[in-house]
Amino acid sequence: MAHMPIVPRHLLPVLLSNEVHAALADLQTAVVTALESLRQDDPIIYSQVEEAARHHLAGDSVTVYE
Repeated sequence: MAHMPIVPRHLLPVLLSNEVHAALADLQTAVVTALESLRQDDPIIYSQVEEAARHHLAGDSVTVYE
């Protein structure tokens, strides 16, 4: 068990699905919906998430403050 890969829980349906493309599309839809909701409900947090995502994609480290 020490060498067992760790998979984030939200990716399990995709990885265990026989229809990977459909499962990925469902996950993408859920993420887009959640982000749109966050953008409308809390624009400040949304902008922080957006900035963190940009840094992550650029390869920068991200510090999260509560």
